[in-house]
Amino acid sequence: MLDVKRRKILAFLVLLLAVGIVIYAGLNLRKAEQIYQEGDEAYAALSGQVRKTAKPDSQAALNGQARKTAKPDPQAAMSDPAREIAEPDSQAALSDPERKTAKSDPQAALSDQDSRIAEAGSPICAPQTKAGTPEERPASTPQIDLPQLEIDFTILESINDDAAAWLYCPGTVIDYPVVSANDYSYYLDHLPDGTMNANGTLFIDYNCRSDFSDPLTVIYGHHMKSGKMFGSLKGYKDQRYYEEHPVMYLYTPSADYRIELLYGCVIGAGQWRERAFMYPENADALISYAMYNTTFKSGTEYKDGDRIVALSTCSYEFDDARYIVIGILREV
Repeated sequence: MLDVKRRKILAFLVLLLAVGIVIYAGLNLRKAEQIYQEGDEAYAALSGQVRKTAKPDSQAALNGQARKTAKPDPQAAMSDPAREIAEPDSQAALSDPERKTAKSDPQAALSDQDSRIAEAGSPICAPQTKAGTPEERPASTPQIDLPQLEIDFTILESINDDAAAWLYCPGTVIDYPVVSANDYSYYLDHLPDGTMNANGTLFIDYNCRSDFSDPLTVIYGHHMKSGKMFGSLKGYKDQRYYEEHPVMYLYTPSADYRIELLYGCVIGAGQWRERAFMYPENADALISYAMYNTTFKSGTEYKDGDRIVALSTCSYEFDDARYIVIGILREV
């Protein structure tokens, strides 16, 4: 009789523990969703502040005209109280004006490569598949006009002087600011205004110039389960998705660009570091690797002297994988 009673008590305790675990997991999940939602709302608010024209839909974007180049009055922009966002102390270390200047001599930069390359394994990574060889690619890529979009960099830089660009891909969630960085960690969990948030911010590898003048510029972003940030890049594993979204657009304070997508490929973080693909000097090597491992076929042609952008995010086909989408910058 005593054993039966003990069994019932034990069963009750096990049930109670299981209920507690479920409740705890549910609360954590709800908290995470709230954090992501706060990040999404922050980006929506930022877009409302800096976007000077209505965002065109994907069809309008395909036939849009080049954006207006006139900037608003800087004094008027700064006087709007709603736009005065205090920068936290933790951001001060990242506001060093020297980071916005041109990088040192490439050969000198490579001399300390061993000391920096271990850090290049950013936890931001992404998806995989393998497609055909270059000979199987279509003969041409559709020419698409720049969408009618104007970004107020006066406001954006008043929020964060690391602001370097705005990346936009019509018909997708990619519609975000891009910042320069001093490391691989800060912008993993900080929004452009310095707020801590798991969405993070799209940021440029600090081995690359922030003005996109290098042969290669690498931009990192999280692969969010919600599909936000760079979560939608996994779509380029499918040929049809590429055909629906063959170009992206990059707006900077000095010039606007159409990014004609070239290749998408999966690579392990270890191989990325070993081959030093984050360095502009190795742009041709990255192109060569991507060409033979691409997940989609494009008609875009890469020529000597072309500047490329590599968008990097996480993949989950194997441990520590990266998915890289590469495109050529065409100034508008």
